[in-house]
Amino acid sequence: MILRVPLVTFSLLLIACLCQEIQNDEAANKFYQYKHAVMADPSNCEIRFEFGWWLLIEGTGDRKDKERAIYLLEGCFDPDSCEKNIVDNDPFKAFVTASLIGRYHIHEDEFAKAHQFITMAHEISKRLPLTPQGTGEACVHLQLATMMDSYPSSNQRADASLQRMTDYGVELLGLFQNNNHRPNYAINEQWLSQAVPGAADDPYVHCVLTLFPLSFYYRADVAKVANQHYQLAAAAFPDLLYTALSIVAKGQKLLFSGAYSLVKVGLNWQN
Repeated sequence: MILRVPLVTFSLLLIACLCQEIQNDEAANKFYQYKHAVMADPSNCEIRFEFGWWLLIEGTGDRKDKERAIYLLEGCFDPDSCEKNIVDNDPFKAFVTASLIGRYHIHEDEFAKAHQFITMAHEISKRLPLTPQGTGEACVHLQLATMMDSYPSSNQRADASLQRMTDYGVELLGLFQNNNHRPNYAINEQWLSQAVPGAADDPYVHCVLTLFPLSFYYRADVAKVANQHYQLAAAAFPDLLYTALSIVAKGQKLLFSGAYSLVKVGLNWQN
């Protein structure tokens, strides 16, 4: 049996394969160009940054490329590795890069490095001018306020992790509530999605970290920590607050019947 493929279809398939090969060849050539450039001048921070950023944005997307990219970008903050520190050279680029590195380590459950770089991003962001679009400062602050060590090695480390998280949370809630003092201190989802790689898919998931590790913190005041986590998420993303219509209808029915006291659900309830 001979499989007959229409000439047009075969031509399109052939062109697609050739284009893929060209793209692969171009990517390979660029990879080796960057690699040789870094090897020739390893203390050049700009080259390290360009190579690392290219691997993240245009690389293959596999784990090895991401690991190489993070390694290269981390070196941009090391005064022993670079002639010109990225923080002094370009604070905004340093902020975005530090927050990106920190979020990568959060995903990898590497608490120490995650906390190091997210804290760095938070400190750098304080030096950036606030604009109507924001700077991303609130997002990294929110990450610090919801970040806990998934695998603390001792009770003391667990307690310290929760205390840091709680302190950042109290500070952040104060900033959100005192909006007259810092009017642009808010999450700008559109700006964040465009400026920070990895945030575009879901800014909420990017900024608000999971509460799951709390289930292993046996000494913690779980209700208090969970309540603060909810308040932070609600303050940062108020549009996500929602009360199911079935609950509203049931609440109204109970209220009018007078048989039960009304229980308010969510922050957007209106009597």
